[in-house]
Amino acid sequence: MKKQVTLFLMAFLSLALNLQAKTSETTLWESTYQSEIELNAATVATFKEGDVLRVYVTVPEGGANFNIVYKSSADNWQEHKIPSINNDWPWVNGGGTYKDIALTAADITALSGKNIYIKKGDYSTITKVSLKTVELDEQTLYNTATEMVDYTTINEGTLTPDMFEKVKEGDKIVVNASESNGGQVWIAKMTGSNWDEEKLLDGVSIIDNVSYTLTADDANIIKARGIRISGKNITLKSIGLIPASVKAIISSTGIGTFCSSKVLNFTGTGVTPYYASDVAEGIVTLTSVEKTASNTGYILKGSEGVYAIPVIVEEVTAPTTNYLKATGDNSANVTASTDGSYHYIFAKKGDNTPAFYKLTADHELAAHKAYLETTEDITPSTQGAPLMFDFSNGTTAIMDVFQDEMKQQPVQEDGVYYTLQGTRVQNPTKGLYILNGKKIIVK
Repeated sequence: MKKQVTLFLMAFLSLALNLQAKTSETTLWESTYQSEIELNAATVATFKEGDVLRVYVTVPEGGANFNIVYKSSADNWQEHKIPSINNDWPWVNGGGTYKDIALTAADITALSGKNIYIKKGDYSTITKVSLKTVELDEQTLYNTATEMVDYTTINEGTLTPDMFEKVKEGDKIVVNASESNGGQVWIAKMTGSNWDEEKLLDGVSIIDNVSYTLTADDANIIKARGIRISGKNITLKSIGLIPASVKAIISSTGIGTFCSSKVLNFTGTGVTPYYASDVAEGIVTLTSVEKTASNTGYILKGSEGVYAIPVIVEEVTAPTTNYLKATGDNSANVTASTDGSYHYIFAKKGDNTPAFYKLTADHELAAHKAYLETTEDITPSTQGAPLMFDFSNGTTAIMDVFQDEMKQQPVQEDGVYYTLQGTRVQNPTKGLYILNGKKIIVK
């Protein structure tokens, strides 16, 4: 008994009490102003209470305003104001650069299934629309080894409501422990004033990590009352809390780079992740996966929109060969290419479709992005040409590439190889060519 008391005291003293959360800003639209800016219902569906819609504007000295409305076909596309702004047109003072609209619960309810439209006033020009979110980051709630022999319970005041301030439906409580003699664990939410409890996990066997996904009701009660963890024949190692999902943005080009510190499952999301499995002059070969490893660079391909990608509690091994490098949760300085270390940044250059281009000067790359790193220079032989993507997973030489807006050649079924610029090639070497109207790789 004395040993258990000592262990509990040590555990209590070593507990980290502050919830870890981070604020992120995601660009939803950026361009020169058109007749009106539309954020479609799929994008709006990812908004939640507490998010901040930020509208970047340029205004004259005297200030200017803009308008935000929502519509749906159910009411014949009649315009409605977002509840939190009532009938106002949000105002930006002269010299200001943006206006924040904090989304309330009433806003989220009103916007369900709707499209948002943002219209400029007489003097303002809108340049960008973004969403600022406060996301729950992965957090260790408890991290001291504790023996739990006979239905032992962690001190009732340990996992307190302040630790769960930002939890929401879909977030996971993860228990990591080792077991002996059929060890089990219980997780309970505290539902009454006298520590009445309702079991979330009732005597579940410990095999590596055990997790429980919170319902909306669970989240609301835990915010007010906290939780209780009990165990039998286990050594508790840690209790963690991980978010339900991570946002991924696909721009109008349908493609972009990505990385996350979480393990994610893209199955059924409408977005396909790829890693760079091979490179050659002018070509990056991409191989698709359904689940992505943490802190690993990927290419995402899908329709334009904002996607909530589920976080999963399992180990996913990063690809053995992957030429894509992740920036991580913070921006990173990517150095200029040098002999033996060539860096390529995904960007739009001139009128070409976004693609990888060799970096000739140091570049600050945003968080949650990726860049290409090779030991050999794979820049296309044609000056200014982008690297092409092979999405074939190595099963075929036919290229599935984005329209490249470079000079297009008429189909010529003559069995002759041409460069992308239409130059006839007698003896093609390694690279990308057009043969009988189709792009192929010569390896």
